[in-house]
Amino acid sequence: MRHDRHRSSVGPDGARRGSSRGRRRAPDEGEEEMAKYLVLYRADVSAEEQMQQSPEEGQAEMQEWMAWAGKVGGALADFGSPLGNGRAVASSGASDSSSDVAGYSIVEAADADAAVALMDGHPHLKVGTIEVLEALEIPGM
Repeated sequence: MRHDRHRSSVGPDGARRGSSRGRRRAPDEGEEEMAKYLVLYRADVSAEEQMQQSPEEGQAEMQEWMAWAGKVGGALADFGSPLGNGRAVASSGASDSSSDVAGYSIVEAADADAAVALMDGHPHLKVGTIEVLEALEIPGM
């Protein structure tokens, strides 16, 4: 099932078109409509712990991430960031989160298989798993 919310389009020249806010617009002739996907980086080790490394190790890891970003190019809508200090909120109040989500990115792809293919060779796979979720259209919005 295809959903149109949070879509932009890519022209024949590979350039992305459309709002980063996810507003719909009809693609121009020759453009393919793209869906946005939330990429969740899951790990047994928190992002804070992963970042406790020497400057040299940190630089080497960042180079791997930048190489991945360069490989996926315009499909990377938002590089994202590490996440930490999570709180779980319920009607009864808030408590420390037990989530294993260590970070996120947002990618654009024609379908879920294409979004998953963008994760090939991702440096996070050395320390954890990656979950890819499509941002769905909210009817009437």
